[in-house]
Amino acid sequence: GQLVHPPAVVGLLPRLQPWARPLALRFNRPVYLVGSALDLPDPRDVDVRVVVSTEEFEARWGDPEVWFRSLWWPGRNDGSLRYAADCWDLSREASLVLSLNIDLQVQPPFEAMRHEHLKRVRLDDTQAEAV
Repeated sequence: GQLVHPPAVVGLLPRLQPWARPLALRFNRPVYLVGSALDLPDPRDVDVRVVVSTEEFEARWGDPEVWFRSLWWPGRNDGSLRYAADCWDLSREASLVLSLNIDLQVQPPFEAMRHEHLKRVRLDDTQAEAV
């Protein structure tokens, strides 16, 4: 059967899906729409998440546990600064292309699992699976 999405999502899908497919190929992982854009007709920003393996996260930005701690405590390390810069660059690029305020984050599995009880819509799939 056909998936039914909240009205707020229906208007975003045609804009986000063509952009999300190359992003999914870049990371070889699914791309998800999360957050307030799933419910609000005019959200402040559009939250997009990509979950990579712990090994891939570590290869790009260092130990994910150190990264996580550095989000909440001062004394960020080079990996967390590089992570912030990379996510900022991806978000800025997407925001310019889509004319939306995109908040794109690449997350390790444990961070994504903290939010697994919340709604999300897969963007890179032509079926746009709802989870």
